[in-house]
Amino acid sequence: MASDKDFISKKKKIDRAKSEFISIASHQLRTPATAIKWYSKILLDKRTGELNLKQKEYLEKIYDNNEKMLELINNLLDVPRTETKN
Repeated sequence: MASDKDFISKKKKIDRAKSEFISIASHQLRTPATAIKWYSKILLDKRTGELNLKQKEYLEKIYDNNEKMLELINNLLDVPRTETKN
């Protein structure tokens, strides 16, 4: 029979693996999302030239939705940090 000590050890390993997975996945998602953020911001700031109204509208949607995605990713990154504090 498995002892309480074995159970706790296995649970800690599973929790650690889960946290590592969430952290790696979040970082992998953040990299392209950050690039989208900065390139869309460059375009919205008209550093590459003027935009027509439709282009501006689309870029604003891209930027705003990407901001929401980055917030979700950051929340995912906070999960392992919160769990390690407990």
